[in-house]
Amino acid sequence: MVNFMDFYYTAPGTLAGKYMRKFWHPVYRAEDLKPGWAKPIKIMGEQFTLYRGDEGKPHVVEFRCPHRQTQLSVGWVEGDCIRCRFHGWKFDSSGQCIEQPAEKESFAEKIRIRSCPTQEYLKLIFVYFGEGEPPPLPRYPDFDKDTLWAETYIRPCNYVNNLENDPIHIPFTHRESEFYMNHPPEIPDITGARSRSSRLASAGGRRQSCKFSARRDAHSGGRRRRGLQKPPQSEDGKTRPLAD
Repeated sequence: MVNFMDFYYTAPGTLAGKYMRKFWHPVYRAEDLKPGWAKPIKIMGEQFTLYRGDEGKPHVVEFRCPHRQTQLSVGWVEGDCIRCRFHGWKFDSSGQCIEQPAEKESFAEKIRIRSCPTQEYLKLIFVYFGEGEPPPLPRYPDFDKDTLWAETYIRPCNYVNNLENDPIHIPFTHRESEFYMNHPPEIPDITGARSRSSRLASAGGRRQSCKFSARRDAHSGGRRRRGLQKPPQSEDGKTRPLAD
């Protein structure tokens, strides 16, 4: 039986992990990875090495060299290959070992590390971490412009926490925002306790709503107080719409 917590864990072999690996994932801002650079990345419980070849194409391979488990991102990028900093084992972009300088009898053809399909699009680097052939990378013609700019940030939460956001949180969580101070948003009614028609009827044909307001209170030393402004009532007791 599937448990709700199954959606939180995306490590290899987990239910959510198998599903998430069916899609392309943006992992890095393209302009932050210069030719000849290598960076360590971590996604869905796995670590990888992201590097850009000298000709400009990005690649993703395993996090460590299989020889002595040295982190590959501290090595050297040579052409479209990456060389381990410890004993110089060299791997091409497919993960195939092509050089073993310190070995008396090379067995490079028997060594191959994991590599992942990688594409650059919309100023981001996308990687497919699933098995088999990847699906086509989705295209978004509306964003295919030279004026597009990309920005990244770290949100310290599980991806499920990000997905379960709802509009109710906005006037509370973001009430310090200058935008919402100047443009108080309505708080939508999503309780579902009554039918839509009954809610409209009780509001005199209009949906009841509250607006988040900010005002100064003389009794608080001029400090700004925040609260919910109730809809005004007309003489007949019906709710009137709030003025913008």
